[in-house]
Amino acid sequence: MPEIELFEYNSVIDYKNNKMTSSRLLNISVANLIGYAIDNGVYNGYSPKPLGLIFYGSIVPFALNFYKNSFVRGCDYENAEQSYKTSASFFLGMLSARAYFEKVIIEKYPGSILIHLSDNSVAYINGRNKTKPDFIILDCNRKPVGLLEAKGTFYNRVNFKTVNHANNQLTNISTITIKGRKSPSSSFLMEKHVITSSFVYDKMSKKHHWVLCDIDPNEVGETELVIDLDKAIEEHYSNIMNIMNIMTKYQRIQNIEIKNNEYLTVSVDGFFSLGILTKLYEILSDRSHEDLANSVFEVLKNTQDDYNLEENISLRSDGIYIEVDNEKKNEIIPYYIE
Repeated sequence: MPEIELFEYNSVIDYKNNKMTSSRLLNISVANLIGYAIDNGVYNGYSPKPLGLIFYGSIVPFALNFYKNSFVRGCDYENAEQSYKTSASFFLGMLSARAYFEKVIIEKYPGSILIHLSDNSVAYINGRNKTKPDFIILDCNRKPVGLLEAKGTFYNRVNFKTVNHANNQLTNISTITIKGRKSPSSSFLMEKHVITSSFVYDKMSKKHHWVLCDIDPNEVGETELVIDLDKAIEEHYSNIMNIMNIMTKYQRIQNIEIKNNEYLTVSVDGFFSLGILTKLYEILSDRSHEDLANSVFEVLKNTQDDYNLEENISLRSDGIYIEVDNEKKNEIIPYYIE
């Protein structure tokens, strides 16, 4: 399985001075990347149609190639016009935050879920500074435990000004209130991570290898982040539910079982299959269902498992399943031929 190096920093100042605390290797499969890319298609309550889904998935092979056991900067990405490079870099930044959650945060908080905060009907700020982070992490008990902000660049390092701005977006938050709960959660005890995506030049291979950085600010601001959790959960799963409902008009839904858990899956464009836990599908399909978030978290809490399967399969903590056709895997992200 391909590996991406993660460099860790204790603060923004340490990042500025290139004072790295540690590093580690993260195993990220093609199936993982496709799943992250599909998730990025949901914005402000809208989830893409099948053609849009293919577009979002295509940005991954546009930007990346394989080289031995790592991802490197793709030829199309390297030779694109600057505005396309900027867009793809932003996209990879969002992928890097999702990868960090699934490969690092899950180890600390099994059964947790990553919620994108793009939609103002899902989350909004009470305070003068209206900036909010990209993601919030909720543990299996629906408690806020972390905030993530993503940044990306075509070059070897995200510049300090951008990282510092991301830091301010995280440290701006003092409390997080979930609608319907009496007491807010303080962000002081939460994890905060600026996750960056960039490409480091390797003299031996003469290629730019994809790397991630994790910068951990500790400051706390003075604004409140308010979240409608039922709405957030509905939107989180809107993409996979829309895909399932659209694709089932043209094909039969498939049932598969993995580690005693049943999933419903459909094939997308012949390259990969998407699916969701049958129990979640039934809950999310019931429009009259009350207390949606509580029901979803109860299912996830009772199906925690080892999410590391084969390279072509991504089995996620939120109950979503992705499988890339092994025979076509190299057509999605090609290898360099030396």
